[in-house]
Amino acid sequence: MTTLIEREPDMQELDAALALLVRAFDDDPFYVWLEPRASLRAELARGLLSFAMSGATVRVATSGDDVLGVIAFHDPQLPASGAPRSLSAVASAVLSHPLRTLAAGAVYASVLARRPRGAMVVELFAVDEAARGRGVGKGLLEAVLARADALAVDTHLETTRPSNVALYERFGFSTVGAPVKIAGSAPTFCMRRPRAAS
Repeated sequence: MTTLIEREPDMQELDAALALLVRAFDDDPFYVWLEPRASLRAELARGLLSFAMSGATVRVATSGDDVLGVIAFHDPQLPASGAPRSLSAVASAVLSHPLRTLAAGAVYASVLARRPRGAMVVELFAVDEAARGRGVGKGLLEAVLARADALAVDTHLETTRPSNVALYERFGFSTVGAPVKIAGSAPTFCMRRPRAAS
Protein backbone atom coordinates (compact mmCIF):
# COMPACT_ATOMS: atom_id res chain seq x y z
CA MET A 1 0.00 0.00 0.00
CA THR A 2 1.30 3.46 -0.94
CA THR A 3 1.17 6.13 1.76
CA LEU A 4 1.59 9.87 1.31
CA ILE A 5 3.41 11.14 4.39
CA GLU A 6 1.92 14.45 5.55
CA ARG A 7 4.65 14.99 8.12
CA GLU A 8 8.28 15.91 7.76
CA PRO A 9 10.10 12.75 6.60
CA ASP A 10 12.63 11.23 9.00
CA MET A 11 16.34 11.15 8.12
CA GLN A 12 16.16 7.67 6.57
CA GLU A 13 13.25 8.77 4.36
CA LEU A 14 15.08 11.97 3.40
CA ASP A 15 18.18 9.97 2.43
CA ALA A 16 16.03 7.61 0.34
CA ALA A 17 14.25 10.60 -1.24
CA LEU A 18 17.59 12.17 -2.18
CA ALA A 19 18.78 8.88 -3.69
CA LEU A 20 15.53 8.71 -5.70
CA LEU A 21 16.04 12.28 -6.94
CA VAL A 22 19.63 11.52 -8.00
CA ARG A 23 18.42 8.50 -10.02
CA ALA A 24 15.52 10.44 -11.54
CA PHE A 25 17.67 13.42 -12.56
CA ASP A 26 20.59 11.36 -13.90
CA ASP A 27 19.38 11.75 -17.50
CA ASP A 28 17.76 15.15 -16.98
CA PRO A 29 18.87 17.48 -19.82
CA PHE A 30 20.11 20.15 -17.38
CA TYR A 31 22.32 17.75 -15.41
CA VAL A 32 23.60 16.08 -18.59
CA TRP A 33 24.56 19.54 -19.89
CA LEU A 34 26.15 20.52 -16.58
CA GLU A 35 28.14 17.26 -16.30
CA PRO A 36 28.33 15.26 -19.56
CA ARG A 37 30.40 12.51 -17.91
CA ALA A 38 27.92 10.02 -16.47
CA SER A 39 30.53 8.72 -14.02
CA LEU A 40 30.68 12.13 -12.29
CA ARG A 41 27.11 13.32 -12.76
CA ALA A 42 25.55 11.50 -9.78
CA GLU A 43 27.93 13.11 -7.29
CA LEU A 44 27.31 16.58 -8.71
CA ALA A 45 23.55 16.01 -8.82
CA ARG A 46 23.55 14.70 -5.23
CA GLY A 47 25.15 17.92 -3.99
CA LEU A 48 22.94 20.28 -5.97
CA LEU A 49 19.73 18.36 -5.27
CA SER A 50 20.59 18.18 -1.57
CA PHE A 51 21.09 21.95 -1.62
CA ALA A 52 17.68 22.47 -3.25
CA MET A 53 15.97 20.00 -0.90
CA SER A 54 17.42 21.46 2.28
CA GLY A 55 15.59 24.75 1.88
CA ALA A 56 12.19 23.26 1.09
CA THR A 57 9.26 21.47 2.68
CA VAL A 58 9.59 17.81 1.68
CA ARG A 59 6.86 15.17 1.43
CA VAL A 60 7.28 11.57 0.33
CA ALA A 61 5.07 8.70 -0.76
CA THR A 62 6.09 5.34 0.69
CA SER A 63 5.26 1.68 0.44
CA GLY A 64 6.58 -0.05 3.53
CA ASP A 65 10.15 1.18 3.93
CA ASP A 66 10.50 2.18 0.25
CA VAL A 67 10.23 5.80 -0.86
CA LEU A 68 8.29 5.76 -4.15
CA GLY A 69 8.03 9.48 -4.75
CA VAL A 70 9.19 12.82 -3.41
CA ILE A 71 8.11 16.42 -3.79
CA ALA A 72 9.99 19.40 -2.36
CA PHE A 73 8.24 22.75 -2.37
CA HIS A 74 8.25 26.23 -0.92
CA ASP A 75 4.96 27.02 0.81
CA PRO A 76 4.61 30.78 1.31
CA GLN A 77 2.89 30.15 4.67
CA LEU A 78 5.34 27.61 6.14
CA PRO A 79 8.93 27.83 7.28
CA ALA A 80 11.24 25.59 5.26
CA SER A 81 12.00 22.20 6.75
CA GLY A 82 15.36 20.51 6.71
CA ALA A 83 18.82 21.81 7.48
CA PRO A 84 19.99 25.27 6.43
CA ARG A 85 21.29 25.38 2.89
CA SER A 86 24.92 24.41 2.50
CA LEU A 87 26.99 26.15 -0.13
CA SER A 88 29.53 23.31 -0.33
CA ALA A 89 27.68 21.62 -3.21
CA VAL A 90 27.56 24.86 -5.15
CA ALA A 91 31.24 25.54 -4.45
CA SER A 92 32.14 22.04 -5.66
CA ALA A 93 30.19 22.60 -8.88
CA VAL A 94 31.88 25.95 -9.47
CA LEU A 95 35.33 24.45 -9.00
CA SER A 96 34.72 21.48 -11.29
CA HIS A 97 32.79 23.37 -14.02
CA PRO A 98 33.29 27.11 -13.59
CA LEU A 99 31.89 28.28 -16.94
CA ARG A 100 28.90 25.96 -16.96
CA THR A 101 28.13 26.70 -13.33
CA LEU A 102 28.16 30.42 -14.06
CA ALA A 103 25.80 29.81 -16.98
CA ALA A 104 23.63 27.65 -14.71
CA GLY A 105 23.57 30.53 -12.23
CA ALA A 106 22.40 32.85 -15.00
CA VAL A 107 19.65 30.36 -15.91
CA TYR A 108 18.62 30.17 -12.25
CA ALA A 109 18.52 33.97 -11.97
CA SER A 110 16.29 34.14 -15.07
CA VAL A 111 14.03 31.45 -13.66
CA LEU A 112 13.76 33.22 -10.29
CA ALA A 113 12.68 36.40 -12.08
CA ARG A 114 9.66 34.51 -13.46
CA ARG A 115 8.53 33.15 -10.10
CA PRO A 116 5.53 35.10 -8.83
CA ARG A 117 5.97 36.54 -5.35
CA GLY A 118 3.99 34.65 -2.72
CA ALA A 119 3.47 31.59 -4.92
CA MET A 120 3.75 27.94 -3.99
CA VAL A 121 6.93 26.76 -5.75
CA VAL A 122 7.54 23.11 -6.61
CA GLU A 123 11.32 22.87 -6.37
CA LEU A 124 11.84 19.12 -6.96
CA PHE A 125 9.49 16.30 -7.94
CA ALA A 126 10.25 12.68 -8.82
CA VAL A 127 8.66 9.25 -8.79
CA ASP A 128 10.60 5.99 -8.79
CA GLU A 129 10.51 4.44 -12.24
CA ALA A 130 8.98 1.22 -10.87
CA ALA A 131 6.11 3.18 -9.27
CA ARG A 132 5.13 5.29 -12.30
CA GLY A 133 1.57 4.93 -13.51
CA ARG A 134 0.29 4.02 -10.02
CA GLY A 135 -0.90 7.48 -8.99
CA VAL A 136 2.09 8.23 -6.76
CA GLY A 137 3.11 11.43 -8.55
CA LYS A 138 -0.49 12.52 -8.96
CA GLY A 139 -1.08 12.16 -5.23
CA LEU A 140 2.04 14.11 -4.30
CA LEU A 141 1.37 16.95 -6.75
CA GLU A 142 -2.35 17.16 -5.97
CA ALA A 143 -1.59 17.51 -2.25
CA VAL A 144 0.62 20.53 -2.96
CA LEU A 145 -1.94 21.99 -5.39
CA ALA A 146 -4.72 21.55 -2.80
CA ARG A 147 -2.60 23.48 -0.29
CA ALA A 148 -2.04 26.24 -2.88
CA ASP A 149 -5.78 26.39 -3.57
CA ALA A 150 -6.52 26.63 0.16
CA LEU A 151 -4.10 29.56 0.38
CA ALA A 152 -5.45 31.09 -2.86
CA VAL A 153 -1.95 31.35 -4.38
CA ASP A 154 -0.46 30.48 -7.77
CA THR A 155 1.81 27.43 -8.09
CA HIS A 156 5.06 27.64 -10.05
CA LEU A 157 7.55 25.02 -11.22
CA GLU A 158 10.33 24.54 -13.74
CA THR A 159 11.21 21.56 -15.90
CA THR A 160 13.99 20.88 -18.39
CA ARG A 161 12.23 17.88 -19.90
CA PRO A 162 10.04 18.92 -22.83
CA SER A 163 7.93 15.77 -22.29
CA ASN A 164 6.97 17.02 -18.81
CA VAL A 165 5.28 20.13 -20.19
CA ALA A 166 2.22 18.17 -21.38
CA LEU A 167 2.11 16.25 -18.10
CA TYR A 168 1.97 19.44 -16.04
CA GLU A 169 -0.57 21.00 -18.43
CA ARG A 170 -2.97 18.22 -17.37
CA PHE A 171 -2.78 19.66 -13.84
CA GLY A 172 -3.62 23.18 -15.02
CA PHE A 173 -0.10 24.56 -15.54
CA SER A 174 0.89 26.59 -18.59
CA THR A 175 4.28 27.81 -19.74
CA VAL A 176 5.39 31.33 -18.83
CA GLY A 177 7.29 32.96 -21.68
CA ALA A 178 9.87 31.28 -23.87
CA PRO A 179 12.11 28.60 -22.34
CA VAL A 180 15.19 29.96 -20.57
CA LYS A 181 18.38 28.96 -22.40
CA ILE A 182 21.78 30.52 -21.74
CA ALA A 183 25.19 29.53 -23.14
CA GLY A 184 24.04 26.25 -24.63
CA SER A 185 22.18 25.08 -21.52
CA ALA A 186 19.21 22.76 -21.79
CA PRO A 187 16.02 24.84 -22.14
CA THR A 188 14.21 25.42 -18.85
CA PHE A 189 10.43 25.68 -19.11
CA CYS A 190 8.83 27.87 -16.43
CA MET A 191 5.25 26.87 -15.71
CA ARG A 192 2.51 28.39 -13.61
CA ARG A 193 -0.86 27.18 -12.38
CA PRO A 194 -3.14 30.06 -11.44
CA ARG A 195 -4.78 30.12 -8.05
CA ALA A 196 -8.16 28.43 -7.94
CA ALA A 197 -11.08 30.69 -8.77
CA SER A 198 -12.99 31.67 -5.65
